[in-house]
Amino acid sequence: MANDLLRSLLPADFKPQSDDDWRLLDAVAQEIFRPARPIDEDKLFSGRINQIRDLLDVIYRAGAHAIVFGERGVGKTSLARIIDQKVIGSSTFIKVLPYQCGRTDDFVSIWGNIFFDYKYDGKDVVDILRERPQPFTVYKVAQSLAENTRLLIVIDEFDQIRDEQTKALIADTIKYLSDHPIGVTVVVVGVGSSIETLFGSHPSIKRCCQQIRMQRMSPAELRQIVQGSVAQLHMTIDGNALEQMVTFSHGLPGYMHLLGLEATRVALRARTQHITFDHFTNAVQEAVEHADESTQRDYQKAIQSTKPDNRYRQVLLACALAKKNRLGQFSASDVSVKYSEIMEKEMGIESFARHLNAFCTEDRGPVLIQTGKPKRYLYHFCDPLLEPLVLMIGRHKN
Repeated sequence: MANDLLRSLLPADFKPQSDDDWRLLDAVAQEIFRPARPIDEDKLFSGRINQIRDLLDVIYRAGAHAIVFGERGVGKTSLARIIDQKVIGSSTFIKVLPYQCGRTDDFVSIWGNIFFDYKYDGKDVVDILRERPQPFTVYKVAQSLAENTRLLIVIDEFDQIRDEQTKALIADTIKYLSDHPIGVTVVVVGVGSSIETLFGSHPSIKRCCQQIRMQRMSPAELRQIVQGSVAQLHMTIDGNALEQMVTFSHGLPGYMHLLGLEATRVALRARTQHITFDHFTNAVQEAVEHADESTQRDYQKAIQSTKPDNRYRQVLLACALAKKNRLGQFSASDVSVKYSEIMEKEMGIESFARHLNAFCTEDRGPVLIQTGKPKRYLYHFCDPLLEPLVLMIGRHKN
């Protein structure tokens, strides 16, 4: 939709003159930037070239299947949407059957919904699955559908599944389809740090699936999101503003879209097509207010206190600013460096050790997870979406 709007309403020589023109730019900006919705247009899904290529290789390879996994907010569902609607959407010989899992789903409901519009031997597929809830049933149904077309089955939000038997049956089904190729590819998408996080101890799933880890975006990929989007609006952006967006986003594309959108709208309200650092600064509060609601609640729970002189907000900000290793982990000494900068005086670990411990308890989330041994503990944020929010609030408060 965004590209259609741009082609029809924003020609290459477009110059806003009237209030209606500026409102049009604002409307198109809200369509281009996607902070809260999965991206379904490949031109808007900047970066991720390697992941898209890996997934396409799987789709066109007989007997191959894939598991797309990673942290919350790194763009897994967007990748699935792009493959579905754009990359192969125009193909006449591939049929995409997507399904988004819920907490109450089981083996029968998942495959019954995937094959909802189809019958087998004159019966609804879900009725057949209730009678024989096993991988071979899925194989036979898929085989009948794949006679004249290839099938791409996308099972999204697989981490929502709680039933271990369902996970085992899905794993066995993928293994069966891999051992008996019939022109069907299954792509499982879910939040997790590994395949084991999603499927548990089912070693066969590793052998028959391409593992596609969605990592946080690099600074270059994050810049591409905003630079490409503002260019479509015939706008430009100050380099300092762009770099601050990259810093705040912590590798998460949703926050880059959010900050890009709010800064763009601030500039448009000022009737200019150049986004300055001041526009970005003014946009931070808007971004905080429009951040994910559950993440905002997590933040408030983490810092709440009846004592006016508590330092939970400052310590949590120091955690977000602390130097991280490649796994996103940091130590108490890393926090000490940033906490001292925030408080503008030397702050030893003893001054915030109880805060770190509190952040690891249910009373405050937990917002941090502690690993390792005493005096060598490492910490990381439970929810990766909280880190950028802490930075943005810290910027606004300070």
